[in-house]
Amino acid sequence: MRFLFIFLGLIFLQPIMGFADEQSNALFEYKHYDIFHFDETCCEGLDEKFITMLEPSIIDQDIEVGYVLVDLNHDLKTDLLVQFQNSMECGSGGCSSHFLLNEGGGHYKVIGGNHLYDSVYVSHKKEDGFRDIIMPTDDNRFCTFSWDGESYQFKSCEDVN
Repeated sequence: MRFLFIFLGLIFLQPIMGFADEQSNALFEYKHYDIFHFDETCCEGLDEKFITMLEPSIIDQDIEVGYVLVDLNHDLKTDLLVQFQNSMECGSGGCSSHFLLNEGGGHYKVIGGNHLYDSVYVSHKKEDGFRDIIMPTDDNRFCTFSWDGESYQFKSCEDVN
């Protein structure tokens, strides 16, 4: 929550204080974004499917599965960010997460992943038709993952302060 207040504070103070350095301006290109929080209750019945597909070695563990439902490429299909939450899948860098493209008919293709915290930002800025995925870090930075034509790849991290 602290990151959100810092980030929003900087956005609203930017015009007043006239931030002009290049690093700050790079971060503010993401003014237009949606914030999502991983939800463990949205997708009953899918947990076993995605655990088997993505991390079969953890099928017998006590695990929570969180979902973010978002259309990453504006094809009117609900894509998924799936996060596995337990002591084995989470650490100081967040929890193991996967980005899944909805191919229709109940089929999903893995198009990226990383360790993410409870919330994720999905930018309105696009690379080749896919929205950027932005994750806050525990050291006051926002890291961007962009579409490279085949999958999401790490692009850069920007300092908040």
